[in-house]
Amino acid sequence: MEKTSNKLKIIMSTVAVAFIALLIGLAFLPAVRGGATVAVAYAERDGEAMRVLGCCRAYAATHDFQTTIEGKIKARVFGIPYTLEVRGGRTVNGDEFCDVQESVSALVKKGLKRRCVGGEYFATIGEYKNKSFVYNESSAVPREQYIAEYGMPSVGICKYSLDDSVISATCAGDGVYVFKLDPHRAAAYSRNEIKTLLDCAYPEYESVELTVVSDGERVLKVTACEKFRVNKFGGTHCTLTFGETFSYPQVAG
Repeated sequence: MEKTSNKLKIIMSTVAVAFIALLIGLAFLPAVRGGATVAVAYAERDGEAMRVLGCCRAYAATHDFQTTIEGKIKARVFGIPYTLEVRGGRTVNGDEFCDVQESVSALVKKGLKRRCVGGEYFATIGEYKNKSFVYNESSAVPREQYIAEYGMPSVGICKYSLDDSVISATCAGDGVYVFKLDPHRAAAYSRNEIKTLLDCAYPEYESVELTVVSDGERVLKVTACEKFRVNKFGGTHCTLTFGETFSYPQVAG
């Protein structure tokens, strides 16, 4: 019985280490551009929903903002269900940004900070010390290398590529819009970080759904649900949900 218990602890520890990296790797990259070249089969797209999405993207591209993030990933490995939560946020000032995601659990404590300052890009893994994360200085990398390893810079309203990836768009209530995305186009760049941090093949995305809450001009909150598979532990299916709340600095008038 004791050997079985120890074996289970080892498995859980291994899973925890892998999936904290996975969740951090997923953590809320920007609205990226481009994507796969395969054709998209468009369903019904509400014109007002598409208009609001365009307004939100344009506003974020021309205004500074901050966000707070809460996410959760669920997976079943070797028949064992596992859930990991992450918190963080972004500060975006034009092309410069600071994007931090952190998770603290009984098994694993890890954080990831990505930023762009003065046109230079950095990515740093944090160490948990005295109940907080410490991020040491890291060397800058060229933009092309950063994109190849971590996806597009974190300056848009979400981590997905929205150009030519919206399959359906509907109004779900006052200021609430739901978008189903082509998973291959939507994750064209965000998948890069998973591959880098897990040292695995590109994940296979099954579905991506995005809900945008807006005042008609600005995004107020984005929630998302995505399902994908990674080639770890013989193939693991994962479900990621996250919410990102936006705030904008007051402009003196």
